[in-house]
Amino acid sequence: METSQPQRLPPNSELSVQNAQYRMMATYMPHMYVLNIVSALLIAEVFGKVAPPTEVFPILTLLLAIAAYRLSYWLNPRLAETETFRSIQRTVIQAPYYGFAYFALLTYWIGNLLPYGTESQQLLACFYIALASFCAISFNANLPRCVYAVLLGGSVPLVISLVHVGTESALILAALYIANIAVQVIAVRKQNNDFVAAVRMHLIAEASRQDAEMARSDISRVANTDALTGLANRRALLNAISSRAAEDAQGAPFALGLIDLDGFKPVNDLYGHTAGDEVLFTVANRLKLSLGPDTIVARLGGDEFGFILVDPPKDAALLQGIAQLALDSIDKPIALDEGTTHITACCGIARYPDVATAPNELLQRADEALYAAKRSGRGSALIYDQELESRQTRRLLLETRMRASIADRSFDLAFQPIQDLSDNTIVSYEALARWNDPLLGPVSPGEFIPLAEQIGLIGPLSDVLFDRALQEAATWPRGVSLSFNLSPLQIHDPRFALRALATLSKHKMPPDKLIFEVTETALLKDLDRAATVIEQLRHAGIRIALDDFGVGYAGFSYLERLTFDKLKIDRSFVSGMTDDKRKRQIVKAIVEMCHSLDIKCIAEGIENDTELVHLRAIGCDAGQGYLLGRPGPPPLLQADGADVRATA
Repeated sequence: METSQPQRLPPNSELSVQNAQYRMMATYMPHMYVLNIVSALLIAEVFGKVAPPTEVFPILTLLLAIAAYRLSYWLNPRLAETETFRSIQRTVIQAPYYGFAYFALLTYWIGNLLPYGTESQQLLACFYIALASFCAISFNANLPRCVYAVLLGGSVPLVISLVHVGTESALILAALYIANIAVQVIAVRKQNNDFVAAVRMHLIAEASRQDAEMARSDISRVANTDALTGLANRRALLNAISSRAAEDAQGAPFALGLIDLDGFKPVNDLYGHTAGDEVLFTVANRLKLSLGPDTIVARLGGDEFGFILVDPPKDAALLQGIAQLALDSIDKPIALDEGTTHITACCGIARYPDVATAPNELLQRADEALYAAKRSGRGSALIYDQELESRQTRRLLLETRMRASIADRSFDLAFQPIQDLSDNTIVSYEALARWNDPLLGPVSPGEFIPLAEQIGLIGPLSDVLFDRALQEAATWPRGVSLSFNLSPLQIHDPRFALRALATLSKHKMPPDKLIFEVTETALLKDLDRAATVIEQLRHAGIRIALDDFGVGYAGFSYLERLTFDKLKIDRSFVSGMTDDKRKRQIVKAIVEMCHSLDIKCIAEGIENDTELVHLRAIGCDAGQGYLLGRPGPPPLLQADGADVRATA
């Protein structure tokens, strides 16, 4: 059997009951005292003719003074402004004493006047006391203590006075008065109980309403607050954007900023999720302090934060400076129990209504600015403006056209020769991607290759180019190899080796005619997985070259952990080496290291005879550059077994 939960009576409920009693008194007390003043004057008029003035007027004056004083209290227009719970409580407590004193004095006055009057005058005086008592009891029905005070001060002495008169009329009047008083007392008790019950039910209903409001407020707070950091969450930020956009449609602008942490995942991987939570909490506090109390700061989820700047500066440099200060506050060491970590962040900002007139559009613009900031490098802050919009428009067009070009396999290849510096023989050609779109015209590899990596198309693009390159290279002489650049996605794909061998088999090309070039940055993401893929390729007979050596993060460590067949010295060391002794020494040291590790050494970016002569002098195995041959269409090579030589 279910039992209902007891209804909660709020604290200070008795004070609330007293407050309600006070309101009732404030309504009826002025009427009661006006009635008493009029009646007292009428009695004085009747007995003033038969009783000595000393019996009539002194007490009459005191009664009128008390009544006037209390009447002025209840009619005071400032009473509602000055009343407090304490003053209300005091008034309610004091009311019975005023009632008792007034009616006791009234009864005493009438008792002194009765001997001087006729029977009719005596009955009139008693009727006056009875009428005043009835009115007082009725007016104070919701305050039983006042009723009892009136009975003690007025009704009991009145009955005694009527009995003392002794006439038949007086006795009948006394009996009727007692009967009416008894009925009134019973009615007053019931009325007061109902009144108190009604007040308490009202209090319970009000308390329930307040509880419901608090519950709704708590639910809303929980629904709009990030549990970890205490910041507003994504929902709250989106609601704030919508509300402010609606309010400021004709008013002040605002700016939306999105912040994404750089390198947060390694913190979780290295120190655990507890440390990651501590980092997020620290970042949240730093953002609140740096952006100020008037800025709405939110955690959108994961390691992404957002903020709304009210009335941002119009100057773009100042707005970017505010964002940069927030990023600088993050870019400080964070002490953890497990050690100290350090992370950076990027920020994208969009201003409303300058670049967007709808909340979703504003969020998209800020996200695009954030994405552009992350491409610019760690710790960058960018504002969405016309220049960025133009770049984004071109980026979208490039992405659309790139998907179409991959689908219809319309990308081209250029081939640049790599020459053996000892005998000028071309030992291989490097396949280089080219794109001449019907709508966009020629697009630089420096533009479309990074874009393909960012939008996840580098895999399909590389597959198309690889198939085209093998189709060309399959007809080359045995001594001429194909060099093909692997993307980071391919070098970390455990199934890539099988796909590469399947494509080689399709074109009937021996694995030892293929050289895959990988960069240090491609290896950086997951060295262990890359090592597995490289070993699978080398085990199948495919050779591996380390490209752009010297400009990466830890080139020598890769040589220690991985096995390479060739190493390509970055063009930044070759260019200008004839005039720079340090560059010459570095190149020489790399060449000697390669020889000691039994790795073929290739110099990139050879553009003049002096560089070529020096590279031959230090024993560099092969070279590549405009001096030896520019990238061009597929080479027309002689049949297998022919000697292929460059004309440099």
